Amino acid sequence: MERDFFEPAAIDLLAEASQGNPRTLNLLAQSAWLAAARGTATTIHPDHIHSALPQVPAANAKNTNP
Repeated sequence: MERDFFEPAAIDLLAEASQGNPRTLNLLAQSAWLAAARGTATTIHPDHIHSALPQVPAANAKNTNP
């Protein structure tokens, strides 16, 4: 069975915040995944990305505030 773990808006936010840097994207996605797991979510939402931004200093949070 195949399913999406990231909402499309969350993927867009990851791309914007990481500015295309693979390492930053990976760290941000991992932090968002942990945030989702703490809330027992099964899908990564933009709110999870927002909560992960402070955990990844390299992420560009300039234009990604809710």
